Amino acid sequence: MNTKNMLLGVFVMLTVVFASLALSEYYQIGNLTSSPGSRTRTTETVLNTNALMVSRACTYSAEGSLILTVDNGSSGKPIGSVPVQVAYVATICSSTVQTSLGTVRTNGSGIVTFCCELGQYYFNVSYFGNHYSFIATVEAQRTTCVTLRIPSGDLTVLHSATFTNSC
Repeated sequence: MNTKNMLLGVFVMLTVVFASLALSEYYQIGNLTSSPGSRTRTTETVLNTNALMVSRACTYSAEGSLILTVDNGSSGKPIGSVPVQVAYVATICSSTVQTSLGTVRTNGSGIVTFCCELGQYYFNVSYFGNHYSFIATVEAQRTTCVTLRIPSGDLTVLHSATFTNSC
């Protein structure tokens, strides 16, 4: 009887330890790690009290770029120092992760370049009281060239056949 009680106690203690480890892992599901151009997401599911884990990892190793040009729709000349608010949205293993990239300004050639993360970029451009909002997608091994013409708001989006550094 004493041996049975001791074995039962050990079994209960091991069950509590495995359950606490499983709970700890459960709260860490979905942590993202990344390096430029790649994303990984690992999911774990507890199947029973023996803490059997099943993992699935999704890794995308590719890159692309986006080049935004803002120019005067009448003269065709680039407009420098235009404030552009940017948010980046990545889809990783069927989950969406959004990151604000803050406000950037076009350079003297009216250009802002974003490299290398794949996904959608949300833009808000404000210029002399006019507001322009649009979305552009960066695809693997391609350059997305976006031209916004102010004040008309005409938008041109082109995807290059290969990954390049200019439009």
